[in-house]
Amino acid sequence: MAVETSKRKVKCSFTLSPETAGFLRQTRRERKTRSDSETLDLLLRELLLRQKEQQVEAAYTQYYDSLSEEDREEQSAWAKNAATDMWIGIPE
Repeated sequence: MAVETSKRKVKCSFTLSPETAGFLRQTRRERKTRSDSETLDLLLRELLLRQKEQQVEAAYTQYYDSLSEEDREEQSAWAKNAATDMWIGIPE
């Protein structure tokens, strides 16, 4: 998973448990990153990305759960039609 890093950084200081610090060092070696800070930044960015993906998924779920039965049937019919039309003009 590619995660873009920012050019501007903010200096922070953290105190980690020995287990967490060991995990960070192990992850740094596995990912071959330049520093513990870079490794921690990447891990946190991945967590943020996963959280945003979950929020989008929850929004989709909320939208579809809010549809009336008639709207659901219309969406289903549209999806079936779109799937059929997708293959028009494509040689077998």
